[in-house]
Amino acid sequence: MTILCLASYEKGHAFLHECKRQGCTVLLITAESIRHTAHWPLEAIDEIFYLPDDKQQWNPMHLRNAVSYLARTRVMDRIVPLDDFDVELAAMLREHLRIPGMGVTTAHHFRDKLAMRISAADAGLNVPDFIHVLNHGKLAEFLQRVPGPWVLKPRSMAGAIGIRKIHDAEEFWRAIESLGDEQSNYVLERFVAGAIFHVDSIVYEREVRFAIASAYGTPPLEVAHGGGIFTTRILERDGETAQRLLAENRGVLQGLGLRHGVSHTEYIIGRDDGKIYFLETSARVGGAHIAELVEAATGINMWAEWAKVEIAGGKSPYEPPVARGYYAGLLVSLARQEHPDTSQFQDPEVVWRMDKAHHVGLIVRSADPGRVRELLEDYSVRVARDYHASAPPQDKPGIREAGRRLRAQINPARLRRVAGRRPTLRQAWRPQKEPAAKERRGEGGATGSGVAGSVLQMDRMRLGLVFVVAAMLGAQTGRDWQAVFAVDKKLLGVKGANPFFPLNVGDRWSYRHEKDTETVTVLAETRMIDGVECRVVEDREMKNGKTTELTQDYYAIDAATNDVYYMGEAVNGGKGGSWLSGVKGAKFGLMMPGKPKPGQKFYQEQAPGVGMDRVEIVSDSETVVTGAGTFKNCIHALETTPLEKGVTDHKWYAAGVGPVKDAEMVLASYSGAYMK
Repeated sequence: MTILCLASYEKGHAFLHECKRQGCTVLLITAESIRHTAHWPLEAIDEIFYLPDDKQQWNPMHLRNAVSYLARTRVMDRIVPLDDFDVELAAMLREHLRIPGMGVTTAHHFRDKLAMRISAADAGLNVPDFIHVLNHGKLAEFLQRVPGPWVLKPRSMAGAIGIRKIHDAEEFWRAIESLGDEQSNYVLERFVAGAIFHVDSIVYEREVRFAIASAYGTPPLEVAHGGGIFTTRILERDGETAQRLLAENRGVLQGLGLRHGVSHTEYIIGRDDGKIYFLETSARVGGAHIAELVEAATGINMWAEWAKVEIAGGKSPYEPPVARGYYAGLLVSLARQEHPDTSQFQDPEVVWRMDKAHHVGLIVRSADPGRVRELLEDYSVRVARDYHASAPPQDKPGIREAGRRLRAQINPARLRRVAGRRPTLRQAWRPQKEPAAKERRGEGGATGSGVAGSVLQMDRMRLGLVFVVAAMLGAQTGRDWQAVFAVDKKLLGVKGANPFFPLNVGDRWSYRHEKDTETVTVLAETRMIDGVECRVVEDREMKNGKTTELTQDYYAIDAATNDVYYMGEAVNGGKGGSWLSGVKGAKFGLMMPGKPKPGQKFYQEQAPGVGMDRVEIVSDSETVVTGAGTFKNCIHALETTPLEKGVTDHKWYAAGVGPVKDAEMVLASYSGAYMK
């Protein structure tokens, strides 16, 4: 099965990995503007295409023509939008190519706030009084009949983007006057005071197979416009509020016609009347790290389950995994610091930490919902005091700019200027030679072992479209460090042999620099970490004959590739600097590929706030002279970390020996059954 994914924004890594795990061919179209900043899991993608965009918006005609061109040589079985802004584009492509899945009409119910309100009202659901911003006479009557305040919403934005609270009629008329010709792209509704909730669901064959209800802290609209800290938490599953929300949610998804997929739907319980009102829904995984919240509480990854649903497609049975019964809470805030240090939050309930510049984010998990509430309240106060920053509300320019572009496109004079000179699609496409490896690296493309790439370029001046096509094999390269590793944990263990990083019991390396010595020994011990049996390696650092640091490092080998993964470390018995994969948001990293190649860049440690070492393979042909001998064709690795800007470390590895030099520490002797 071939799955084409659309992503104008970077998200959905777990979806891509699950598709690849199930043997699908995965194609990805993403925005050219994020080509050098996105960290796509290239090991889970067969081909990636970069489509020119205007502030991460695509021209629908160009997208349709380009996908149609790709379909000449590829049979596409599914088209899936990973971002909310791509839902209608995916529906358009499905109908054009006659591919199964949600069509344009149903997609409008999950993207167009006016269409979804009309459908919900027709289904007998509670919806705040609303009106299309269209006929001024009807709008004046609505303002008279429905008491303010009101909320002015763009029909096709995501989340709280572009939403404005209106307090009186005069403010409303000024607001829509400023919209000009874009007024009809908005809906006005009565503001209902109350608590806001969300339900995240998996639907298969029109039946809700999984759903979980959560309560926002500060409403998203207030966070977007007034600043503040975004929080949400899982509701008590057997509580009356959760049960009412889940029942209402079943009616909404049935009424709007979702056959199979995932949904993030928001509701408000009125403060005055206690009624549940439908606010809006979407046919996507919830944003703002809600997917991580759901997974922390239930063990269910919404992205991976969505992939399973798409692959099953109504032709195969599908049931989600049995959900765990934990409760979880999520906190996210802008931060004054570029890389905030969140090490002050050391409660054992912390299971996830956000790794994004100028952001702080945490997820806490407990079997006790009261403990989750307690931690969120405490952390919100501390984050507000020590980290919080605010920014102007996000106003994605899409609707207004789209209207201006549309008017320019239908200008008769412009049509006359371009008449007769637009090339056919066949003429516009012209194959070019494969770029040299150096050029590909400079542009952020894939290089390395086994990579075969080609470039197909469409005339930008005439059709405004450029596609770059490359088969993505091997490790992620270019400007990005690989952080996600598509590895089957069943293949990880203590069996295998990496010539540049031996892990045979009894192997020992001794290093020396002046009065400093270091001895590394592979022990017979193993330890289970993150579900993987790991080899224990002791690292003893000494100065003037006294031990200054004693560390146990934990490694696992992929029996299929001989890649060595770093699963954690215990420093001086588990003190500062210690971390374990799967604990407090830490994840394993790649220590040494089985076949390292220059240009590969990957994280060795992924323990936010503790250790984030990352490596670039600089060379595979260097000679290193040590007290233990001269070694040729060594791997030269350059280590850096985002936790310490400007700090670098150079290490060299020799085949059949392992590490031979670490900065000024040089190999003095080595021994072991494997070493020759």
